[in-house]
Amino acid sequence: MIFDEPTTALDPETRDVFYALTRSLNQEEGTTIVLITHDSGVIGQYAQYLLYLDKKIIFSGTFRDFCASRDMAGVFGPESQHIICHQHDGTGSRL
Repeated sequence: MIFDEPTTALDPETRDVFYALTRSLNQEEGTTIVLITHDSGVIGQYAQYLLYLDKKIIFSGTFRDFCASRDMAGVFGPESQHIICHQHDGTGSRL
């Protein structure tokens, strides 16, 4: 399934319901989910893999790799990178 900014107009509670449903599709049904979002602070709670584009590929890898990347700290700033990484458990066990 491919979603393009599916949570843009959703309140936080409804957004969490949406992510719970997509997690179920992914884990229980084995459905691959591709989700496009600008909300990198929230998606770190759910996604296993991050592809960051800005006219070219800036980063491609797991969230664990993203969190360890000094290059990404330079792109996002150490504080923003920390917020994204703090909200993800690093195990890849989510969406």
